[in-house]
Amino acid sequence: MKRNLVYFLITLFTLDFGWEASAQQDAQFSQFMFNQLYLNPATAGIDSRFTHFNLIHRRQWVGYSTTLDGDGGAPVSTVLSATMPINAIRSGVGIHILNDALGPITNNDIQLSYAYHHALKNGVRLSLGMRGGFYNQIFDFGKLRPNEPNDPLITGKGRESQFTPDFAVGMYYSTQKYFAGISANHLLQPGFEYSTTFAISPLERNYTLLGGGDFVLSSDFSIRPSAIVKTNLRNVVSYEGAVLLDISRKYYAGASFRDLGPVSSVSMLIGASILKDNSMTLGYAFDYEITGAAAKAATSHEFRIGYRIPAPKKAELFNIRTPRFRFD
Repeated sequence: MKRNLVYFLITLFTLDFGWEASAQQDAQFSQFMFNQLYLNPATAGIDSRFTHFNLIHRRQWVGYSTTLDGDGGAPVSTVLSATMPINAIRSGVGIHILNDALGPITNNDIQLSYAYHHALKNGVRLSLGMRGGFYNQIFDFGKLRPNEPNDPLITGKGRESQFTPDFAVGMYYSTQKYFAGISANHLLQPGFEYSTTFAISPLERNYTLLGGGDFVLSSDFSIRPSAIVKTNLRNVVSYEGAVLLDISRKYYAGASFRDLGPVSSVSMLIGASILKDNSMTLGYAFDYEITGAAAKAATSHEFRIGYRIPAPKKAELFNIRTPRFRFD
């Protein structure tokens, strides 16, 4: 059964080599290393000790304004996720809710994830995951600026909204020192036609490679590198890498680099765990565009709040003694 599931996932990953690359469709987050459930459903419940909640809010190209009327249109993205292990059956569940606004388009995504974690030798685990949910896209035709008045191809008016089912699968390999995963998103490649005769913004099937590690330098310091590549298996859409210095498992600081082809940026990341048991984490990322910034503002800001609680424990059966049925 497990072997057949692996073959099924590999088949999905190798489909559709002929798609052309396009602009990045899914929301980008500089703190991607803390947002793995959004990238790969196989990470649901990957931490068997805790239930995790995570909120990331990103404002990109702060100060951007259009040349036509000054009305903004820079991306604003927010993702809320929760993931919980089910240790009794070596599994995990998760949910993420996304709101991503870009110009006339607003994307809303809600997905439920399930993962099975198969234990190998020496603490190594191979996880298989899948998720499903709904993708909602809202198109505001009032924000379009056609070159020709009364363009016959633009028949929509006002705000229109469409829902479509959306699915993803993933695999994740983890040890005590490093991890690596692959996922396939938008398996059905849904499109949104609204009142037009063509798909305005179809979602391409895309693939995400994610990897990283945690290497202890001393009792107080460790290095946590991570990297991510997003592609449609024909052209690389984006890649980025980051290195964080962890201090006493309470503070971290680091830098990252992102390349989207004609656009690239560098980021500074900082964060700290607070409360008595370090159960809450606050993080911040500052991005600066180093190429391709002529048509937009150069800076972006990203804020993160993480919170964790102990994972549910296995139910334990115990005997109840009662004098009525006790015989000595």
